[in-house]
Amino acid sequence: MLRSVGPKVTVKIVDACHSGTPYIKDAVDYDSVFKSLNQVFKECYFLFSSRFDEYSLANKSLSVFTHSILKSIYTTNSSNGIIRYWDVINFLKDDNTLSGSQKPYFVIQSSMSDVFCRQSEKVNSLLSKYFTLVPSTNEYKPSLPEAIINDAKHFMDKNGIESVFRSIRTFAEMLTISTDLSDIYSLDVEFSNIILPKSIVIPIARWLEGNVGEYFATPLYKDVEVRIDSASKGMRDIVPFWASSFTMQPGMFKENKLVGLSITAGMPYEQITITFMNKYPNVPRRSCIILPVVSRTTIQLFYCTINYKKAGWSDPEMIFDNIQWETKSIDFNNENELKNCFKKFVFQTEQNLRDELMRKYFVEMESQGGENSAIEDINHDK
Repeated sequence: MLRSVGPKVTVKIVDACHSGTPYIKDAVDYDSVFKSLNQVFKECYFLFSSRFDEYSLANKSLSVFTHSILKSIYTTNSSNGIIRYWDVINFLKDDNTLSGSQKPYFVIQSSMSDVFCRQSEKVNSLLSKYFTLVPSTNEYKPSLPEAIINDAKHFMDKNGIESVFRSIRTFAEMLTISTDLSDIYSLDVEFSNIILPKSIVIPIARWLEGNVGEYFATPLYKDVEVRIDSASKGMRDIVPFWASSFTMQPGMFKENKLVGLSITAGMPYEQITITFMNKYPNVPRRSCIILPVVSRTTIQLFYCTINYKKAGWSDPEMIFDNIQWETKSIDFNNENELKNCFKKFVFQTEQNLRDELMRKYFVEMESQGGENSAIEDINHDK
């Protein structure tokens, strides 16, 4: 039915268990599917309450996912009453009630600047059934030009983005180590292009797949051939339900395999590496890697911790096994939150190192001391 209408913007919100089945998986001719369907879904927002292997939770009045959507409308402080898709989707990503066993799944092909809804007395009246406080509608309502100007303040131009990057460099270079570790470590901050192996940033590229067109970065793909021996086995898993009219036969198929990401606009730097340089050979080195991915309105910080291994007499080498990326979305205008994020990165890395050293040099040494005492007692008895 959606294909026959040919809408400019397509919106699908599914609040059900196991709703977030991936639309494009392995072993499918990615190009042929999307080139055909792109004529139908020029811009789309597909929001699913949970992933394919998760349940969607609910209480007596509302589901958790629907409640979170309503709360995003309720809590967004919009000067002109306009709620955009980025307001709702960013709220859903950060909502703690959806960060446990239920994680929403998004398929987005748009800039997310489309209008989701408008705050009004009628909307507030409906929300009052679920929230005790409703934003007042008696406040001053700006004119259309004022509303446009106020909304435009959230957008950054090239000079504004470069200014934020300069500020990040300034306060990152001023970061310090806590006193108790300052005799053991020194802090080294490096700004560079992305120097991590492409395979390490694939989780970030997957995140970008759900935010096509919004950020100045894009996933990188490589054409590979895969063979499907059976037309029935696994076909339902690799072809989305809205592409069911496409027939596939056994044989060789092209797949655009995700291999990394690329920054599409020139930035002063693409990667920030904060390294705790060990002053002694018997303590570990540790780095915090931060990749800032930007749009016109926000900076998305992806960060992880990297361990090192010793390779002969040369400097220790980074270990890229079991990398766990975390992310934080920050408004460009919120410089204090940016600063606090970097302080948090350093604090977390410090704390992990401190705990590790405490275990090694107190718990283990006490255990070894106990064993030595026992041996001395045995020798004394002899």
